[in-house]
Amino acid sequence: MIDFEVPRGSIALLKCGNMGLGKVLAMEMADRRVRGAVVARDLAELKSTEVGFHSKGLEVVTIAVDVTDQTAIASAVHSTEEC
Repeated sequence: MIDFEVPRGSIALLKCGNMGLGKVLAMEMADRRVRGAVVARDLAELKSTEVGFHSKGLEVVTIAVDVTDQTAIASAVHSTEEC
């Protein structure tokens, strides 16, 4: 378990949340019922991550996005705010 505090009502957008430390953080935040999304370029890996979350009874929104594309990032942020 990672020790960190998240203010009540927070919304998170995690880049690279489909692997490594990003995935660990995404799972911790989902476990703490923080609303938000996981973004990465690879849609197949994101779907695999989503299945992993759901198998543990956790909710997650996944968005395939290239973080070098400003328009795509703006759209992902907007989608995350609507979670």
